[in-house]
Amino acid sequence: MIDTKEKSQYPMLVLTTGEKNRLVNVVKSPVKLKILNLLENGRMYFKDIVKELGKAKSTVSVHLRELEEKELITHEEDLKDGRKKMFFINSNILAEIDFVKQEDFDGERTENFIKNVIKNDPKKDFTRLVSHSVRSKLLENGISLYPLIYETGVEVGQVIYEQVNSKTDVGLIQNLAEFWEKYKLGRLEVEEKEDELHIKNYECFECAPLPKVDYPICYFELGVVETILKNHYGTDIEIHEELCMTMDSDYCLFVVKKNDKN
Repeated sequence: MIDTKEKSQYPMLVLTTGEKNRLVNVVKSPVKLKILNLLENGRMYFKDIVKELGKAKSTVSVHLRELEEKELITHEEDLKDGRKKMFFINSNILAEIDFVKQEDFDGERTENFIKNVIKNDPKKDFTRLVSHSVRSKLLENGISLYPLIYETGVEVGQVIYEQVNSKTDVGLIQNLAEFWEKYKLGRLEVEEKEDELHIKNYECFECAPLPKVDYPICYFELGVVETILKNHYGTDIEIHEELCMTMDSDYCLFVVKKNDKN
């Protein structure tokens, strides 16, 4: 059991270290978590990290040094000015543990979810039942494997793209919608709005059966869709899940911002 004092130190990140020693490391410090979150978005100079954290240089230096000692981050010296250091992540995030989300999740939801699925839909694909049951149990315990699930989606997206690719936007969307329906992944509706693409997935395979929570959880689908669209447009895109069926929405909504190809 996790005591009350430890529960107050949330969330936590579980990471694997760099190349030398492939060890698992748990980060609880709020300051270190903020540093890792900043570096997830790209490399940063020391002065910029200090500015973002709003803390003394000496304090930030200590946390950076400790993260480097654990091989979770590393740095390079600026080629033009050796006094300047640029820091970046040297590890992989495996999971997030958030005890606030755990406390908000009724432990009986998983049990009731399994009973209801078996009772109301006995012909349901058993492999999906197992998958959703495991996911529900993780939610119940405040554990999110979002980095691994997302990366799996990215890899699957590369394979799916070969089957749905098209020279036109309309062709790609049509092929993707047909693929989604063929493999019972949901029902896609796509709407173009100025510089955004809104992708709705009704009857989402990833989350529709799961107990309700107040945040989106379709990390696998996010990775798949992002990869397919990045390959199609030939450029980076911004994508996030704005609505999720776990949030009591009728559909999952992915909002995509396309960067100019030129």
